[in-house]
Amino acid sequence: CSKHFSELYKTKQKDTNEGKLEQFFDNLSAPKLTDSEKESCDGPISYDECLAALKSMANNKAPGPSGFTKEFFISFWDTLGPHIVD
Repeated sequence: CSKHFSELYKTKQKDTNEGKLEQFFDNLSAPKLTDSEKESCDGPISYDECLAALKSMANNKAPGPSGFTKEFFISFWDTLGPHIVD
């Protein structure tokens, strides 16, 4: 038993994928946002933007970990909306 485990853990194989992840990200050509697109993404989310995003979600799905569905949030949006956006 001792011989078996000493042989099993004696040497480790080298990772043949070493450096491939860095190489992948170095060669990644993702599109860049323009300055106006960056500005539109910065800052707080408005009440209307949040409601529009909620309405665009699939029905009978919970948009967060609470388990409350999209329909629940829309039904009580007048009460919950300001608190969610804050």
